Amino acid sequence: MSFQRRWTSAALLAAAIATTPVIHAQSLLSRPVHLGIAGQPEWDSFRSSPPAADSLTLTFEAQANDGEQSLLIRQADVKQDWRVEINGTRIGLLVRMEADLVQVLPVPAGTLRTGPNTLRVSSTTPSDDVVIHDVRLEPVPVARLLTSSLGVRVTGGDAQPLPARVTIVDANGALTPLQAVPGEGHMAVRPGVVYAAAGPMDVKLLPGTYRVRATRGPEYGMHETTITVRAGQRQELPLTLVREVATPGWVAMDTHIHTLELSGHGDASVAERALTLAGEGIELAIATEHNRVADYSPALSATGVANEVTTIAGNEVTTARGHFNVFPASEAGPALLGRRSAQREGGRARPDGTVTVLNHPHDTHSDFTPFARANFNAATGATRGLAHAFTAMEVVNSGAMRSDWMEPIRSWFALINRGLHITPIGASDSHDVSRFIVGQGRTYVRAADATPGRIGVDEAITSIGAGRVVVSLGLFPQARISKAGPGDLVSGRDAKTIEASVSGPSWVSADRVALFVNGREHAHATVPRAAATRIEKAMVTWPLPRRAHDYFVVVIASGPGVTDPSWAIPRPYQPTTTAWQPVVFGLTAPIFVDADGDGSFTSARAYAERLVDRYRALPDLLAALAGYDAVVSSHAAELLEARSVALDDDAARAAIAKAAPEVREGMAAFMAAH
Repeated sequence: MSFQRRWTSAALLAAAIATTPVIHAQSLLSRPVHLGIAGQPEWDSFRSSPPAADSLTLTFEAQANDGEQSLLIRQADVKQDWRVEINGTRIGLLVRMEADLVQVLPVPAGTLRTGPNTLRVSSTTPSDDVVIHDVRLEPVPVARLLTSSLGVRVTGGDAQPLPARVTIVDANGALTPLQAVPGEGHMAVRPGVVYAAAGPMDVKLLPGTYRVRATRGPEYGMHETTITVRAGQRQELPLTLVREVATPGWVAMDTHIHTLELSGHGDASVAERALTLAGEGIELAIATEHNRVADYSPALSATGVANEVTTIAGNEVTTARGHFNVFPASEAGPALLGRRSAQREGGRARPDGTVTVLNHPHDTHSDFTPFARANFNAATGATRGLAHAFTAMEVVNSGAMRSDWMEPIRSWFALINRGLHITPIGASDSHDVSRFIVGQGRTYVRAADATPGRIGVDEAITSIGAGRVVVSLGLFPQARISKAGPGDLVSGRDAKTIEASVSGPSWVSADRVALFVNGREHAHATVPRAAATRIEKAMVTWPLPRRAHDYFVVVIASGPGVTDPSWAIPRPYQPTTTAWQPVVFGLTAPIFVDADGDGSFTSARAYAERLVDRYRALPDLLAALAGYDAVVSSHAAELLEARSVALDDDAARAAIAKAAPEVREGMAAFMAAH
């Protein structure tokens, strides 16, 4: 939503809040205010509306309060901590959430004075662009402000109660203040969002008209309706969710999950995490609290969702050279990562059966970025200062999105071409109930899925190590070459065509599906607009290249990102540009084609090593490279440099200039990334 649209809707919010049966409600803000630092817009959407200031100070008249009152604030685009103070007394913080929302803060007795009062909203990091749409003071406690109630019941297609998420927005599209009705079962409640186990969701809210959506992750449809509740009225609202996306033999997994209770930041308790996992349809949850082994099993049982989710104890291990999720875990984190890794050129797994995931490799933590240019060659996958102690890697982290969503995927391609069998991972890194949605980024792992509460952990771990996975951020692609699927090796004689399909819920769109060969786009198809919102969105058959050398293939489907607050794609965590366009996507793990017929997969790196060892004269090597992919020439350039062969002298440049186009391209790619 643009700032101008937010501005013009302020009057609508005031009208909605004014329906509350509270006398003498006081508006403290005449129009929306944009806070930030002039000349430093966080996003392009703020360029046309410079900030009014880096903080907000409002002076208003009031009477001293001998009882609690309520402050309503409508806010948007909040990423950092912003304090809310009245007369120098801190009464709370803005909600750290970029969605448009209304929150209620209690104003304790004795906070207000008779006469002039001052309200201040400020931050120690005002570079965060924030919009305050409206501020209102209500002379009643919060418990008497939310006078209406809503009883939501979510059932599945079989009419049985179903764990789910319910999102409630007001007439302006803002998430509305909610309060759980005491004694009404296990719920996780935040502004405009409720998660519950298979049971009632009873909440109190302001009177008004609301759009209500029930969801359960990207395998289910969405039930949307509009309802009006009057002051003091209770409304019952039955909603039904139908399973739309079939994923037989695939288990929905999130490998990166936190809680405030155990990791020290975010806002989710362990019990709330259990409810959100079930409500988003995650079947295999890896507990990865910071530098400690955790197990969510007791919380799953206590909240009544143990039959919906299987959990594995894990640990996010923080090192000076990156963050790593290790699972299954049963001991202190640093010892886990300190073991000798079995990963090597062509290696697939650790000897102890654990999975080690390199998390958010392009993000900076403790002044180190694993895949920064100084530490990583994007053409060859060579690393500096980062031991190859990981067997998997996040290619999407929905809690730490990248400005260029393909960036981590390209880096992963480079590692595969280097001969490292790194399993791609999608994860959420969620610490919260609703700010970053648990399971939004997810991994589908090949395993029996008939009983979500009793997933075979050994089978799942084996499949992760073998690369039998699909990564999803809203879309679920599939790929087959003959009988081979993701993670499999197929002979060149059977690799004639590849069949690709893309599915997703009706509320997620796809517009493109592409085939990548050795990390480069080989073919693509546009999804017709009429099919974009169908459940089965695309089915494509492509002929495969006829090559004498081995290669791997990956299918990537993509589409416009979801912007509705029920499942909005987050903005980048550490943006590299002020431009941003949300996307949904999904990708298959590689299928490896044994084109040379030796019974195994030979990487681009291995081919380069053979050729560099065989051809000592540069012109001869360049001629031999002409029959290979450009990436083989990139690796050859790196190997030559390691042997002190100068590629930038006049003779070498002249020889490369006469080489085949793919050789010139590969050599140039290495030098550009070097």
